[in-house]
Amino acid sequence: MTQARIAAGTALRCDAEGRILEIITDEIGGAQVFVPGRLFSFGVDRDSLGKCLSFMLEIRKNGAAFGWELNVKLAGEIRSLHFAGAMVDGHMLITAAASREDVEILYKDLVRITSREVNALRAVMKTNAEGRRQTDTYNDITRVNNELATVQRELAKKNAALDRLNQLKNQFLGMAAHDLRHPIGVVRMYSEFVLDEAGKTLGAEHREFLEIIRTAGETMNQMLDDFLDIAAIEAGKLEMNFAVVDVAALIHRNIRFNRPLAAREQIRLDLTCPESGLTGRVDANRLDQVLNNLINNAIKYSSANTRIDVAVEPAGAGVKIAVKDEGIGIAKEHLAKLFQPFERLERPRTTAEKSSGLGLAIVANIVAGHGGDITVESEPERGSCFRVYLPLDGPAQDVTAR
Repeated sequence: MTQARIAAGTALRCDAEGRILEIITDEIGGAQVFVPGRLFSFGVDRDSLGKCLSFMLEIRKNGAAFGWELNVKLAGEIRSLHFAGAMVDGHMLITAAASREDVEILYKDLVRITSREVNALRAVMKTNAEGRRQTDTYNDITRVNNELATVQRELAKKNAALDRLNQLKNQFLGMAAHDLRHPIGVVRMYSEFVLDEAGKTLGAEHREFLEIIRTAGETMNQMLDDFLDIAAIEAGKLEMNFAVVDVAALIHRNIRFNRPLAAREQIRLDLTCPESGLTGRVDANRLDQVLNNLINNAIKYSSANTRIDVAVEPAGAGVKIAVKDEGIGIAKEHLAKLFQPFERLERPRTTAEKSSGLGLAIVANIVAGHGGDITVESEPERGSCFRVYLPLDGPAQDVTAR
């Protein structure tokens, strides 16, 4: 009789946000980096942070995720481990092993023993089966668990098919965005040309029409940029170009750029930030993108005669950035969906601007690519506060966030 193969790996139970609650089993030293009480993403290597976030998003969105490879630092060296995960009873169950075969075996075993009540019942039934003639009941439980294993195998197959469809979707999204960039650029360029060259000879109504065309072109161009970024993120190819940057000067410059946009909506934009002393390795363009998204969101969901406060302060080897508004706020039940792609919450905007619903998902991936963290506090009618922490000791070379 062939003995069943036992897989060596690490199994974790996390809450829905990815915070580790307990280590269920660990035979490969995963407890070195996956520490209860900390976020699961803190355990992976910096180069895998973006990909790690996409892995957890897939678990929350589809209920399970298979076939993911993430880099983890174990015993002083970077190792590539295979990961699988599933949502069970509101928790994330995540397994990791050195090979795809091991992680699948470990995952199936973990799913079979997830329910503590069923597991305890099985132990009692095994112990007393001969003495109490409860073999039939035990066999029924075994049969149910075997059926569960079959369902899990089918789920794995379906997830593999979904993964292939997702890759095709990303390819199409990238191609469509690239192809649309040129005609949209032509619309913007010619509308600006006519406004500059002939705007004074046109009537007020026609100038207004041209302004609408130009603004629509700018909005569509921003949406295309978002589509390209999210396609790159899902493909694990979001490029990060790190360099030594005066972060304080960058933030002051960004606020000067955004103040007229806020003033147009009669919103006051205030900044509290040191004039110097915040220098480190960051991706300047991506940090600008994070600030623009958070400030533009605050403007969209704020009313006239309110204020937005941006507070920046050193924090150890990094920097903390808080963007606080007095807008309409977000209901507690919607906060978990906030950083997921294409999630557009049911709340009225105070401006007429359109969006792709991708901005905050992109922001979360950029922050993760820096090795940082983003959180949000909000209450309906009492505003929102987004807090970002970024380390200022980024990698010496450019990286691709995965």
